[in-house]
Amino acid sequence: TMADREEMVRNVLEEVSVGAVGAVAADSTGLVVASRGSMGREAAAIGTQLISLAAELDPRERKAPVVHLQSESERMIFSRNGGITLGVHYKN
Repeated sequence: TMADREEMVRNVLEEVSVGAVGAVAADSTGLVVASRGSMGREAAAIGTQLISLAAELDPRERKAPVVHLQSESERMIFSRNGGITLGVHYKN
């Protein structure tokens, strides 16, 4: 159910947000299901697109890709689990 999915997202965001300045969870269309801190609608949409594009690099791969974006001062990590794209933002 939707309530179960929201609870799962809340639990995941609480776990990954340790040391993070932001976290976002989005459905397969990029719609934000939950967010915290510095990550919101734009990050959810871009992260969902990046995960979809990365999956196209090797369609035979069964595991969902993980996308890392990094600069000198920060990094973002996007992954997908059960149709939910999760993004986490860290400051270095």
